[in-house]
Formats: sequence, C-alpha cells, structure tokens
Amino acid sequence: MLVYSALTGPAMPGIALLAKNEQQVPRRPARVVHELPRGSGVVPVSAEDEPRWRDAVTEAMRGRRGAAVVVDRATGRVLAAQNIAEAEHMAVAPGSVLKPLSLWALLQQGKVTALDALPCAGALRIGSHNMTCSHPRVAQAMTVDSAIAYSCNNFVAHYAARFEDGQLAAFLHSEGLPMARRAASVERRQLEALGEEDVRATPLEIARAYVRMAKSAPRPVLDGLREATEYGTARLADVAGLSGKTGTAGGRAWFAGFTSSVAVVVVVPGASGGVDAAPIAKQIVAPGGVWVRGARTEPARYLTMEEYVAAVLAGECQGFTSDEALKAMAVAARSYAAHFRGQHRREGFDFCTTTHCQVMRLDAVTERERAAAEETAGELLWHDGAVASAYYSQDCGGVTEAAANVWPDEEGSYLRQRGDNWCLRTGRALWSVAIGRADLSKALAAAGLRAPKRIEAIDVAEQTPSGRALTLSLSGAGETLRMSASSFRFALGRSLGWGLVKSMFFHVREHGEQFSVEGYGAGHGVGLCQKGADQMGAAGHDYREILAFYYPGARIGQTARGLDWRRLRGERVDIVTADPHRDQQLVRMADAALERAEELTGFQTEVRPLVRVYPTVSLYRNGTAESGNVAGDTRGRVIRLQPNPAPQTLLHEMLHLLVEAHCRPGAPRSVREGIVAYLAGDQRVPEDVRSEVRQQGPAAVLASLMQPPSQNPQ
Repeated sequence: MLVYSALTGPAMPGIALLAKNEQQVPRRPARVVHELPRGSGVVPVSAEDEPRWRDAVTEAMRGRRGAAVVVDRATGRVLAAQNIAEAEHMAVAPGSVLKPLSLWALLQQGKVTALDALPCAGALRIGSHNMTCSHPRVAQAMTVDSAIAYSCNNFVAHYAARFEDGQLAAFLHSEGLPMARRAASVERRQLEALGEEDVRATPLEIARAYVRMAKSAPRPVLDGLREATEYGTARLADVAGLSGKTGTAGGRAWFAGFTSSVAVVVVVPGASGGVDAAPIAKQIVAPGGVWVRGARTEPARYLTMEEYVAAVLAGECQGFTSDEALKAMAVAARSYAAHFRGQHRREGFDFCTTTHCQVMRLDAVTERERAAAEETAGELLWHDGAVASAYYSQDCGGVTEAAANVWPDEEGSYLRQRGDNWCLRTGRALWSVAIGRADLSKALAAAGLRAPKRIEAIDVAEQTPSGRALTLSLSGAGETLRMSASSFRFALGRSLGWGLVKSMFFHVREHGEQFSVEGYGAGHGVGLCQKGADQMGAAGHDYREILAFYYPGARIGQTARGLDWRRLRGERVDIVTADPHRDQQLVRMADAALERAEELTGFQTEVRPLVRVYPTVSLYRNGTAESGNVAGDTRGRVIRLQPNPAPQTLLHEMLHLLVEAHCRPGAPRSVREGIVAYLAGDQRVPEDVRSEVRQQGPAAVLASLMQPPSQNPQ
C-alpha cells in the first residue's frame, strides 16, 4: 500500500463516470507551483501584494451585492473586503462550505477514516429536508476527499450520524464558529454537518476557519478541497494554487478557499455556489481575465486571459498548420480582448462566443492551443502607450484593408493597407453564391434599404484603394439607386446567412431570376490575415516577424514600454528572457537540470521544455497571477520563473515537468508533489511520502503514479 490518496481518490479524478448520461467532467492539464522555502509552509503577503488584493476584490465585486473577504493566512489580518460590515456581522447558514470542517471533525474523532468508502445512493431525505445529491453518479464509492470534491450529502450525513450530541458544535467552536448549537437528534446532527441547521457563521469567521483548516486539517480534507476546484463542484474556480469549496443555503451562494498566502470567501445572492460564487473567487485570485457568455440562457463564466486565448484559438484557427502563426494569433487575440474588454458590459459580461466578438470553443481546446497561449503568456501589441486594436481576418485576398475604410473612427497607423503576397502563395480562394431575385429584394427590405422595385443590375460604383467594393449601384424599373456595399452585405447576412458574402471583394451578375455574387477572400481584411500568417510561419518566420508584418509600428510587450523577449536555445531547453545577457548562464543550467531530472526519475521528455524568466518579481506576479513568494510554476512544457532562479528551482520544475507528463490522469496530487520534493532534495516532504520512499524506494513510488488506482474497499 502506498499512501492514503493512492487508494481512495474517486474513480478517475477529473473524469467522472456516470451511471446515467455518462459524460466527462472538464479537466485542465496539471499545473504545479514551487513556493520559495519557508519554515511554516505559509507564504506571508508582502506589502507590495496588499494593493493587488484590494484592487482584485473591488473589480471582482463591482456591481454585485454580497460580501467578499481576503485574509492573510500568516497573520489572520483582513487584507481586502467588499461590504466589510456584512463580512463581519452577517451570520447565516454556511451550507456546504461547512462540510470539510465536519469531515475534519469526524476524522479527528475517529468516526471516519481515510479508507472508509460509501456508494452514494443519490436520493436522501432528512426529516422534511430533501437533501438528494446533485453531483454526477460516480462509479466508485465515495471517500472523504471525493465526498468533498463532489459535495456528497449522502457521505457526510451517513458518517455525521456517528456524532454524539454536542460533539460537532464543540469542534466548530474550537475552530472559531461560536454560533454552532448542540443538535439533540441524529437528524439535526446530520443537517448541522451539512451546514443547513443549528450553525450560523459570518464570511469572516468562515475565512479564518479555512485558514486554520489549511494549516492543520488532515490530508484527505486538503486533497478534497483541491480536487473540488480541479474537477468537482468548485471547478469554475479552477486556477493554479486555489483550493476551496462551494455551498448554497438560504438563497446565498458561497465559495470558501485558500491559496499559499490567503484565504478567500465570497458570499453573493444566488442559487448555486459553483456557478455564482466560484467564478468571482477565481477572478479575485487571478485578476485580468474576462467574463464570457454563450447562449442567453447560460450564466456568464470567468476565464483567465490565457484560458480565453486558448479557447479563441480553438474557435478561430481551425486548419492552422504553423505553430508560429498560432502564437501570432494568440498575441492578436489577447490584444483584441484587452482592448475591447467589456463589449457586453451592459449585459453583465465582457464577450460573447460568436463572431460578434471572437469565436471561442472551450470544449475544443487541445494542448497545441494551450501551448501557444502559454508560450506568449501576457504578451500584447502596443501602440502609442495603449493596447492595439488587433483586428484580424481569415483571408485578405492579397491585400489588407486600412481600418479607416471599414470603421471611420479607427485610424491606427499600424492598421494600414498593404500588399500580402503570403496570402496568395496558394492562390485566391474564389467563392460564389446564387440568390433568387425575390429573396434579394426581401433581404434588402428587411434591412430597411431602399432598392428598385425590380432589380435588373447591380454594379460596383466605387471601390476602396485596396479594390474592395465600397458603393453599389442598383438599377431597374427606370431608376438607379446607390447603396453602401457593406450595408448590402449585412442585409444578405442577416436574412440569408452570415457566411454567404464572405468579403467585400465581390461583384454581382444577373442570371434570369437569380443574381450570382462572386468574389474572393474572407472577412474585413483589416490587420492580420490568417491565411497569410500561416504561410509565413510555414516558410520559417517566427511569430514576432508575422506580427511585425501585419501590424507595422506596433510593439510586442507585457507593458506599454514593451519587453523585448528573446529566445536562447540550449541543447535541449529553450530560455525565453527579456535580459539575455543576465540569463545566458541559465541555458546550461536548464539543460543540466533536465538531464539530472531524467536520471532521478528514469523518465525521458518527448517535448522541448520552454523556460520563461521574468525580469522582475512584479512582472512575474502580473504575468502569472502568482504570489511574489512563489518561485515558479509549470504547466505542460512551459516553466515560468522569477528572475535569477536557483539551480534547485530549475531542478524542481524539470522534475514536475517529467512527472506530470508521465503520471496517469488523476494520480494523487500529494504523492506527485511529495516525490518531486523528495527527488529535488527539498526540506518540506510530506512524512507519509518520505516514509513510503524509505520502504519501497523512489522508483516504486513513481511507478505507482503510472498505474491504475486500486479499487476502494467496500
């Protein structure tokens, strides 16, 4: 037997097997952080970080009712709060955010163990309360960690029946929740453990209870809180370093959780903590992202900027063959989002998921799109001290359009007309569409456009300097009328389909009772041409050269002054740095760290690691949303580091890169983190992992991470 969580995690954490309507719960690639070593394991908030928390809470709660509070784990001090009076004095039922505390009490008092497992029956009634579980039906029995992740009422209620009168209340009092009352009956004790009856708490009390839980709770509870954000009810709060739990009670939606430095609690009006509160907590921890909404009936969802960019690449860049072109599109899409954020502000979100904003497909993101977003993380196009309006189109037809010819108010010099032979390398993609005379007349009338009663001919009367149609002449029944070509295209799109007239490079021919609209190109033609960019990338140009071609005069950087990122190529590792002279030494260090990590694990990497070293701690914090006391993080093949990383940090991150690439989906986080810390020679290694390594050896522990998990005891 390895350690607790190797045996007792859910069937496949992150992939819930449903008895009915089987589906997969979304799961992102593992991302791990390496904290700078500190004796307590808690990373204190620096004075530099405090304004960041205040700004983040203010922005996340803008226009919202309810309360939010951020507490320093090291000192217990309130760093930021929205509606502080409510945070301190609003004592209400905490709902499911109490479940981890209840299970902690059960574990501490020996009424449940890490190995106890219970199949969830789904339906549950306690007295007059319908407490039926709403989580997916999971194939394997629930354990403490999966019960927290899925918020399983059946599991908590079953074991809470073992409490004696007053035991849970006494435990909650000791953890700073004084308004818990003795529950005299089994049913009341069950409801108390579920956070429904006999307990009231303020947001600030819950925040401080979670501070204590982060420090002292047993591993099954801590694993469950992390798994809740990874794949469970709190997965809309999934962001690096955040563990937490959602809850709903009395018309209020809760999220309570913690990072390495703070505890975060959000309480807002709502019917679901997972939908209404979790995304707000995510925005507090990782500010700078966007709120998106698909169908009108769907709730808005908060995505970090890199999640959004990857989803846009999946939606806008189907068929790209060049990785460099994909990275150029990542910078363009990120810049577009930063420039136009809030297009739907009146409706309560930033962007829709259609061509009105940027097409995004979160469910279609692959590792390729994630890599393009991560490798250009934080990079924007800048012009005259502001983020550029980085328009792009599918196919410019051989010449890009000046923005002012499409949007008169848009006069950026970096959006000018220019010939694009890259777009023509594979020839022009011609298109044509036949439209019946009656359908054409109806479409124009529906758009409020005046046209001859019987249209006999349509000619291009004026063109833009690039050759695109500007004004049309419609003649028939003894009259000739002029019409904007863009209005004509819009009218046909709205009535007959938006993909019908693909660009403004078109002319119209009459064929009896039909008109044939014929042309080439696709889109407005302003800015980056996706077809040409892909050809530039295939010819060996990197993403910076592609962006310089399509946005001449704009600069790439993470600030208005720009950061000139350079790539240093080692034997097997690439270093991306804004200070190549200082970081030249890292090339050999990184190669050596990778070689040593492969020796220690016995694993070989199939990818070329990319290490991004930030020039300052402040830019690292802004670019990664991590605390200034986190030395580095790894996701996929991308490692991001603070300036002047130590060899120990490089080794630690290379070990993570190898372990995360080779372990099975759902391998226990505690074991993954522990074995990396052990192999890297870190001081803080969980005692259960250290003990298991002594008994079996590191090779056996690593092998266990690659094997399917054992069945839970019944």
